Amino acid sequence: MSVTLNGFGLTLSPLVPGDAEALFAVSRPEQYEFFPAAPSPWTADGLASFIQGRLERGEEPWMIRRGEEALGTTAFLIDDRANSVIEIGHTWLVPSARGTSVNPAIKMLTLTEAFEARSIQRVTLKCDARNQRSRRAIQRLGAVPEGALRSIMPLPDGSRRTNAYFSILADEWPETKARLASRLMNSNS
Repeated sequence: MSVTLNGFGLTLSPLVPGDAEALFAVSRPEQYEFFPAAPSPWTADGLASFIQGRLERGEEPWMIRRGEEALGTTAFLIDDRANSVIEIGHTWLVPSARGTSVNPAIKMLTLTEAFEARSIQRVTLKCDARNQRSRRAIQRLGAVPEGALRSIMPLPDGSRRTNAYFSILADEWPETKARLASRLMNSNS
């Protein structure tokens, strides 16, 4: 049930294999360093197949754009309506968008969709426990750290990933939303 989300100068449109060329032009293999899977082979066609696989798994990925400029992706990875839970993940941004208002804007759009349009009660966010940049970004949102699941899945290099988990609950959303709105209002980029 992917929808297009607009706001803060950004458009999050449903990601489709046809977006692979634009994403390939701005992405690098190292952006997938902490992902359990990465496009293979590292070509636009490999990225299109990767996107198709995500869609077949039932993910709701979005292409993030500012005007015509591709900035990255994000997704609802799990939409568990029976338990009123959504997981947001697979977020990566081009280097020029990191540390700017782009991630808070993306989260404002996706969290608003989750809590207000879909009446979700819990949003889960997770990242590779080694990914300090993502951990800091998630915590700046106001998400509550919940711990880690150690050695939860294999990675392409043969190592095992440990997931750090965070959440935001529906009754925490008004405070989180106010915090994000303040960050976005005070942001210069």
